[in-house]
Amino acid sequence: MNGYGVGTTLVTGSGAPTCGFVYKLVSRADSDDPGAPLLPVAKKSANKGSIGGRKSAMRRLDANGIAEAEVIGVGAEPQPDRDDRILLKHLVRDGEIIGREPLSVARARHFASRAELPSAAFKMSKGYPAIVTVMLDAEETRPSTPTHPRSDPRSIMTRALVVVDVQNDFCEGGSLGVSGGTAVAASVAELLAGDHGYDVVVATRDHHIDPGAHFSATPDYVDSWPPHCVAGTLGAALRGELAGVEFDAVFDKGEYDAAYSGFEGRDHARNVTLAEYLHGREVAQVDVCGIATDHCVRATALDAAASGFATTVLLGLTAAVAPASVDKVCAEWREARIDVR
Repeated sequence: MNGYGVGTTLVTGSGAPTCGFVYKLVSRADSDDPGAPLLPVAKKSANKGSIGGRKSAMRRLDANGIAEAEVIGVGAEPQPDRDDRILLKHLVRDGEIIGREPLSVARARHFASRAELPSAAFKMSKGYPAIVTVMLDAEETRPSTPTHPRSDPRSIMTRALVVVDVQNDFCEGGSLGVSGGTAVAASVAELLAGDHGYDVVVATRDHHIDPGAHFSATPDYVDSWPPHCVAGTLGAALRGELAGVEFDAVFDKGEYDAAYSGFEGRDHARNVTLAEYLHGREVAQVDVCGIATDHCVRATALDAAASGFATTVLLGLTAAVAPASVDKVCAEWREARIDVR
């Protein structure tokens, strides 16, 4: 050891150069017999403890090829499923180099590995692991399949649900009613009435006072719309189905502009924006639902990803102004590394 705190170098032989890597002894032979079983070796020093035993690593990917977890097998290799990828690449075995490859191949593998990372991994601020690590013991080869948000390893990170603009005017019978809006309100209320698994639940509201050209007597339903969700009116209120939901915060947007994204909103009681609030609660993952898929939900999800959150749109809990546009919106989300479920 030629330095402390900068890694350990291993002399490979008299006069031979050292390898500039950190080496960890993780197992040793039970005897001098060449076929002797390996016994795990672990460190027990304070704050530097480790898990003994030979390890294998696998990256678990979702249906869109985005990394969900790094799975470490101790004493047994984890078994890949679907598009899961084994991470360990053998370079030397029994003293023989077996992993020789040109730099261009290693570079391509590095870029492909980065492309699998969720958006939260690219935050330019201090945060939390973008991918959780799941340790398997020798009796396991596959992580259990999650069936509930709290049993999913990703739920180790703080998760938030953002309910976008589920207001009277955006549901059937409102001044800008969207087909399916009332059903979305009922489904969101049902989700939040149970053990939903979210650490933070917030809502956004259109809260227009004088949004300028956003309101029009002859709207084009693209950039201009009939008056809706005017501050202080019944149309601006959240749907009655959500009356029993205790939101952690509500963010109003669009007093004097269009403001499609919930991230343009502000909780006036706390005087914070949605991004400031979520970062303050140490949220890493955001699920988005609400009205309308192709407008305010679209913009809110894109801004969530741009703000550094690992973002998922719960498509079944949205309703669109133009259902034919949803496929295009979903493609835009996936291009922005947003999961759609």
